[in-house]
Amino acid sequence: MDVINFKMGDVEINNLTQRTIGILGGKGTGKTTILKMFVDNLTENYPRMPVIIFDPLAVVSIPGVQGINILRKNVNDGKQAGKLVDEMVKKHKKVCIRFIDLLGFEIVEFMETFLQEINMKNGAWVLDEVHEVTPETGMGGSGGYSREMERIVRHTRNKNNLVFVTTQRPAFTSKKVLALVDYFIFFRVTYPIDLEVLQKLIKDKDIVESIQSKGFLQGYAVDFDPNSGKFASKKK
Repeated sequence: MDVINFKMGDVEINNLTQRTIGILGGKGTGKTTILKMFVDNLTENYPRMPVIIFDPLAVVSIPGVQGINILRKNVNDGKQAGKLVDEMVKKHKKVCIRFIDLLGFEIVEFMETFLQEINMKNGAWVLDEVHEVTPETGMGGSGGYSREMERIVRHTRNKNNLVFVTTQRPAFTSKKVLALVDYFIFFRVTYPIDLEVLQKLIKDKDIVESIQSKGFLQGYAVDFDPNSGKFASKKK
């Protein structure tokens, strides 16, 4: 696949399938809306790009994306489901794995075997509420940590796949995962411990101070500059 330079409104991302994109923001700030718009854009402009979406809260519904519901009784069916979805992405399908009333440790149990069966290339991994499956150690939650998801975030660019994650609680998200993000979109964050994480990630006091009062779909896009080794390019 050719190099993709992606544009959606004011968001511009060069070499998309070599990037890890993170959206951080509190509940009701527009994270899932942007996720849907992002996948809609890919569906319209790159119909042959396979996409796998993980929806821990079962709130994502996108035209042109086939939904697969995972119930509690399916927790041990990850390997079988993975083989099915692997065949789908080979045919350039876009799939949303929707977890229905599952706790974090149940989602992780499913994903650990599911992910081992997927060999996607030139595609997109999209995970809503990433803290549900890669939580920060010692921050509570419903238990479980997906090493396979961390492996994907860390290594999938070798297969020319982009990664797109969202979280409403950055302090509860594994720092090992957040440290791999090289393009951030920040929406309103108000909890002090979450603001501390933002400050450590980008070291920009202006963003940390102003982000607390932003409205719906208002925030900053911050790109990593490989030449300086810092998050330098930012847009409101």
